[in-house]
Amino acid sequence: MTQGGEEAKRAWLGPALWTVIVTTSKVVYTQSLVVTVSWATAVVAARTNMTGR
Repeated sequence: MTQGGEEAKRAWLGPALWTVIVTTSKVVYTQSLVVTVSWATAVVAARTNMTGR
């Protein structure tokens, strides 16, 4: 590997790594949001069933 090759690899790896990190955090955020919403819906439904409304 030449010095230029290493530089090019690092220049490519930075943005690629950043993209992976951003995508992963977006997925995790979306999943946790979905879980929270569905859990809240289940709690509300359970409470509604208990009170008989």
